[in-house]
Amino acid sequence: MDLSRELVFGANQLSHLNELTSDYIKNNTARAIMYEVRRRYE
Repeated sequence: MDLSRELVFGANQLSHLNELTSDYIKNNTARAIMYEVRRRYE
């Protein structure tokens, strides 16, 4: 593998990881908000 191909591959891996991370954060944030809402209005 030449260097430019390795760099492109690395960049793709990073963006994929970034998507997974942001989905994870979004899901957890939504869950935390729902938990707070339920707790306050019970």
